[in-house]
Amino acid sequence: MAGHDATDNYFCQGGFACRRASGQNARRPPALGGFAVELRRVVGLGDTVLVEGRYRATARATGRPLDAQLAHIWDLRDGRAVRRQQYTDTLQHAEVMGAAPGREGGAAAG
Repeated sequence: MAGHDATDNYFCQGGFACRRASGQNARRPPALGGFAVELRRVVGLGDTVLVEGRYRATARATGRPLDAQLAHIWDLRDGRAVRRQQYTDTLQHAEVMGAAPGREGGAAAG
């Protein structure tokens, strides 16, 4: 999506101001190589922006690929991001990092 820079976590779409959310995801996660954010949809609702996409990376410790869906809700005030709520597949993040049991073939390991 135009106007998005996953490295610096700026985003702008349509007439929205481009700002960095203070202290949130200011750097790439060090445990992940090739970290990228693929945006699929950005929807503006007044002072709220909804973002849908995917996180893609490879865990440095395990070599496992990350391909996790994401949803962000951004609240803006005076053209600046003041709050962000993130939703993602945290179990997949943990599995990729080797911190949780794997799901073989999509099923929980038992």
